[in-house]
Order: sequence, then structure tokens, then C-alpha cells
Amino acid sequence: MNRMAFAGANAPYLLARGRRYRLVGGEDIAICPRRRFHTARQIMVLHFELLDPTIREVSLVEGQGGENRMIDLKSSSERFWNFLRIYRK
Repeated sequence: MNRMAFAGANAPYLLARGRRYRLVGGEDIAICPRRRFHTARQIMVLHFELLDPTIREVSLVEGQGGENRMIDLKSSSERFWNFLRIYRK
């Protein structure tokens, strides 16, 4: 994984029970995900700090920018990928 792409304020994280679980690694991650186009069925794998096993719902947030965008859609014209309310089995 190229840490330059996911370092700093806009590093993605999992949000669960008010805690941020940081990204620790991954596979098939581009230097700049915004400029990389994945083909259909291509997989990018992100590894995060371990979650408490009792957690059943998480959200994947693209850093501070993604968090601000959820609060105020007009906070930025930049696009962020956020996946909200992901349920774990």
C-alpha cells in the first residue's frame, strides 16, 4: 500500500460507536484513488484496526473531508466516498 494516498486528514477510517478505526494497510490501492478507475468486479482491499467483536454496524468515511461533507453537503465541491451503516454478520 502506498501510504501517501491515505495519509493525513483525509485518510479513510471506520466509524463505530463514536470511535475511529484507522486504516493500517490494503491491497490493490492506487497512489491516488481519485484518479484510478477500477474495472467492473475489480477489488480493492482496505485493512483497518481490529473492531470490537460486538460491533455490528460501521461506516466507512473518507477522512475529515468525507466527515465534513456528511455534515454539510456544501462544505466542499470535492467528492468523497462514504459508505454509511454497513452491517456486519
